[in-house]
Amino acid sequence: MEPFYRLNIDPQAATDLAEKGATVLMLSVPVGSYVGVDHQAFSAGPKFKGVKMLTPGPHFFATHPVGDGSVSAPPTGFFAHLKPRQVLVKVWDTATEQLLDMSDNDEAERYAEGVRRFEFDSFLAPYDLSRSRRWSGLSNYVTDNLISKLSPVGNNISIIAEAEDPELVHPKTEAERQLVEQLKEGRRRLAERFGNMEDDDTTHAMVHNVSEGVEVEASTRKDSQGDQHTEGEERPLSMEGANPSSSTSLCGWGRCFYTHLPDRLVKRKGLSPAELTAINLDKSLVLITSAHRYDGDLTMLVGELQFAFVAFVYGQSLDGFLQWKSLLVLFLACEEAALGQHQDTFSALLRAVRYQLQVSLIDGKESMLFPGSGRHVPGDAPEGPASIGLPLIEELLPDSFLRKSFGGFFHTLQDNMDRVSNQLHREVQVLKKVLRAGLGWDFDIRILGEDDSEDEDDMPVIVDVNEPYVL
Repeated sequence: MEPFYRLNIDPQAATDLAEKGATVLMLSVPVGSYVGVDHQAFSAGPKFKGVKMLTPGPHFFATHPVGDGSVSAPPTGFFAHLKPRQVLVKVWDTATEQLLDMSDNDEAERYAEGVRRFEFDSFLAPYDLSRSRRWSGLSNYVTDNLISKLSPVGNNISIIAEAEDPELVHPKTEAERQLVEQLKEGRRRLAERFGNMEDDDTTHAMVHNVSEGVEVEASTRKDSQGDQHTEGEERPLSMEGANPSSSTSLCGWGRCFYTHLPDRLVKRKGLSPAELTAINLDKSLVLITSAHRYDGDLTMLVGELQFAFVAFVYGQSLDGFLQWKSLLVLFLACEEAALGQHQDTFSALLRAVRYQLQVSLIDGKESMLFPGSGRHVPGDAPEGPASIGLPLIEELLPDSFLRKSFGGFFHTLQDNMDRVSNQLHREVQVLKKVLRAGLGWDFDIRILGEDDSEDEDDMPVIVDVNEPYVL
């Protein structure tokens, strides 16, 4: 059978990459499951044990198990910031249909040593280095510290954990409705596995309490432990994969700890009506305040925007989409920050968004997660479902929020060209070309009467200066 892709590289160079690159073992992944590594995707055959030759830095891994017939659970994904030669050992948990850390550290280290001795080499798919530049454009501000701050308890991101948010379970668009349907189907499948389908309350309990005595709340971090492997005689390494009982058997997923962003109307005690009006027209102060958790480093918010985008597109997280949207709208509503000392950050923002749009709208059709292309790693695996990421992008990106936000931001820069750096101006021009090619939006042409209608976010607001501080 033809491999997923070929690397034109001499054997010595391949050995060097295998020795210096990172490896992620994915043991016992069911045959036919779709595996995503960054923006690459394939279906797993019977010999698949993981991915090798991974470049140091941030990566996103997702699995999408295929169920009976055409039914499949929602994907589950996690971020990892890998070091050179690092071996990360993950084991498939059949109860919750996701990859979990191996709970026995000694056994995990034996597997890692086996990787370093190349015992698993023929079972590992090589990372496609030819696409690493594109991935870098999607994740270059996602640091190890950022992953630690934002990742949920258990590390795994899943739409199932988003079931309690009323904003998420009452979809406003067809794309959001698709995600909610995925959520409901995933919860139903979990309940079936535990033999409890009596009512919705039971299904709700399955999401939060997969293992007896273990509860993971969506809104707070909790230290939790799963079933531990029974101590005793050392188990030899097996090419058939680890026993799932030796993995951490608990829910494993949760809500990401995104930065709290204030509502569109900012109210603050002690400010005059004129000052309140100014702070709501130019959100620079809101942006700077939101970066306090990162010690004022605005580039970390760009990294959070990248994190949220990847979680949405490649992990099907509606929570990720809403945070990406909120951060992007906040950045684009800033004037003084964009024209002042933070122009380098705004250049980085526009460059990051450009990569996101390019992957999503122009040249990303073959790189979206879970494409039904029939490409897979060694072994026979049926052709899987078509990508849900692409139709979601096509549905959500043309929303009015994006066009109006970009239009207002470009207009602000155009009115203050004497303050705009050459770098920021270049990024604006390149992004305009991407928007024109991908969505047909031409911000250099203003048509009389275009976008005259106002939605709720654009309507005038009345600020009550006596209301409590919100920012």
